[in-house]
Amino acid sequence: MLTEQPNQGKFSDFWMYNGILYFVYHSIPLLDHYMAKSIVQERLEFQQGRYYPVLCDTNGIQDATKLARDYLALEGSILTKAVAIVDHRSVAKSMLELYLKRNRPLVPTAVFSDNISAQKFLHPFISRDL
Repeated sequence: MLTEQPNQGKFSDFWMYNGILYFVYHSIPLLDHYMAKSIVQERLEFQQGRYYPVLCDTNGIQDATKLARDYLALEGSILTKAVAIVDHRSVAKSMLELYLKRNRPLVPTAVFSDNISAQKFLHPFISRDL
């Protein structure tokens, strides 16, 4: 079991646990392109070139610019094996599912309202050599 202390980034916190990279956004009223680039850069530095399945909690994001969403849909998939987006807000969940249908992420990606379902989705993507 790989466990690391949470790393606090400028706009998110992230850590490893049992082969999954957990990623939780801070409270962000409007996610813009600058923030999206900063978030991805911090994650990539943390991963040090290794691919992981990612559980991404978006409950903190109130809104995002189109440029930020487009950036995260492509560059946000770098060094990921699969992405499980967790958001318990029904409106946000519906919007995320619609956005994923339109933008087709580069890796398997799904939206969930709870962590347990998200972890089950990511389980097949966990490296067995941890």
